Parts: sequence; C-alpha cells; structure tokens
Amino acid sequence: MFKDVKKNPYTVDFSQEREIFNEIISNKNILNEIKKNIHVKNNILSDLEDINNLSDKNYIIYKSLYDKIINVGEFKNPKKINMKNLLGSAESYY
Repeated sequence: MFKDVKKNPYTVDFSQEREIFNEIISNKNILNEIKKNIHVKNNILSDLEDINNLSDKNYIIYKSLYDKIINVGEFKNPKKINMKNLLGSAESYY
C-alpha cells in the first residue's frame, strides 16, 4: 500500500533538461515530427516561426511580426462611452 511513499522524490536536473531542449530545437526531424499534429499555418505559431527564421531584425517585416505577436497597438481604448447612447433610453426597454 505504501510502496510509492518509500521511493525517492523526483529531482529536476536542469542541465539534462537544457540538453534535451537544445536537441529538440536543433534537430529539424524532431521539430517536424512534433509539428505533424499541430496546426501551424496562419496563426501565432506561424508568426513565431517566421520571426525566428528572420536573419536581420531591422527589417520592417520583423517589426510588423513583433508587434502582431505581442499585440502592440492592436486595440485602442475608447475615450468616453456615453451609456445613454449605447443603451438607449429606458422607455425603449419597457
């Protein structure tokens, strides 16, 4: 019943995890296998992949992708909302 309690707890070896992560990133075969069942076209994943593949970060394309990825300037706050105009008069609801 208490067999699992006697085991040593799992310890994280960050250097080993770093090696595995670096292998995954550097090995195109592993990356392609991971991508097989993930939709990576026309979404944030394709934007991230495109920005990582750009060699010169001074291009307008890089800045455009960067803004798109972090959503800078995408939404503007309204200055002032007039609730009466938004909801209409109270008589129209009764």
